[in-house]
Amino acid sequence: MEYRFAVIDDESGLTVGYCRDVVGLTGDIIVETYEKVIFEQFVFNEEFIENITKLKQSIYNLYIAILNDEETVICI
Repeated sequence: MEYRFAVIDDESGLTVGYCRDVVGLTGDIIVETYEKVIFEQFVFNEEFIENITKLKQSIYNLYIAILNDEETVICI
């Protein structure tokens, strides 16, 4: 499957998972309200699952990265 986006943990740098599309990122962002973002066809990265299970740490900051045709990060 060809993924277009990656969700990455800011603290560890580990990729949480991949998805084909992110719905809800267009338009003006209003800081005072919560916006709904949908990760279509999201799958968790096995390395991330193993790490989070072993360390039992919480996740606070995530960012969405755009992937190229080779599924490497081209934009954060």
